[in-house]
Amino acid sequence: AIYANSYKQFNYRLSYGHDQTQQWKNRDAFAYQDNKFNVQTEYLLADGGKLSFSGGLIKPGAFDGIVTDAVMNTGVPALSYAHAVYDRPNFFLRAFWNGLDVSGPVTANALLSPFLHITNRNGISDVRLRSHTYNIEAQRTIDLGTTTRFAVGINYRHNTTSHNFQDRYRTEDRLGLYLQGEWKPTPLIQLVGGARYELNSFINPTISPRGSLVFTPVPDHTFRGTVAVGYRPPTFFETYGDNLAIITLPPPIPSPPLITVNGSGALKPEQIISYELEYQGWYLQHRLRIRSAVFFNHISDLIVSTAPMPIQGGTADIYGGEFGGE
Repeated sequence: AIYANSYKQFNYRLSYGHDQTQQWKNRDAFAYQDNKFNVQTEYLLADGGKLSFSGGLIKPGAFDGIVTDAVMNTGVPALSYAHAVYDRPNFFLRAFWNGLDVSGPVTANALLSPFLHITNRNGISDVRLRSHTYNIEAQRTIDLGTTTRFAVGINYRHNTTSHNFQDRYRTEDRLGLYLQGEWKPTPLIQLVGGARYELNSFINPTISPRGSLVFTPVPDHTFRGTVAVGYRPPTFFETYGDNLAIITLPPPIPSPPLITVNGSGALKPEQIISYELEYQGWYLQHRLRIRSAVFFNHISDLIVSTAPMPIQGGTADIYGGEFGGE
């Protein structure tokens, strides 16, 4: 349900939504169900810019997840958010806040649940998680003639988490600086390149480059090739986790002692090198759009969850393709 209206330079919209889907294993049970509330406002400025604000709440009633290697359920999450933007030609300033609240039991995989019980360090299996993310970003674009454009930006992010499955309340700060350039010497070819320099509380500074070649042999048909390097810092849980794994074996097999599972402060970020080739074309006088892509990702310094703490050093390759039309 949506209600929207405007008054002079001021626009607003109120909305409510409901989502639900059934479980694959039991079509009579919900895998996910939620109610969504959102408010969005916009004020148009005289210089061609605008101010906008949006916020809302997503409250699930059922949630069959999160699925990991050994766990099938980790509580029901609720998400609240707010987003503010000042936008004008060639410049924007954006800020957002996300709040996540998760509560409920931790349930092991059905194949393991007769033998495995996961708790926090005090023997409690119900999870209590509250986390907040605060982010602010500014970007300025500069045009040099008709063929070249540069974008320079900065963003700062502050993350907090309170989790009874980690050692204590923790915070994280990230500062990123990025630069991107676009050069289009002819209508057929466009080159895009850039890099991001990031500082993080957990890891040493990283530089993430990215480059693309866009080829448009005829109007409405575009090929894009992209190579990029990125990094995934260790999560709060991988760094500061503190919980117990209780294994109970059927008699007469003796059960092992309690296993303490902790995080590790020695982890490095995972490195991801990605390659992608994409095609997009319009047909039937712009009534039909076809998109297809193939990709390959190589992950190194892979973080693997083990007891008594995560280990690192593995690799993984992810590859595939997709095709769609609309």
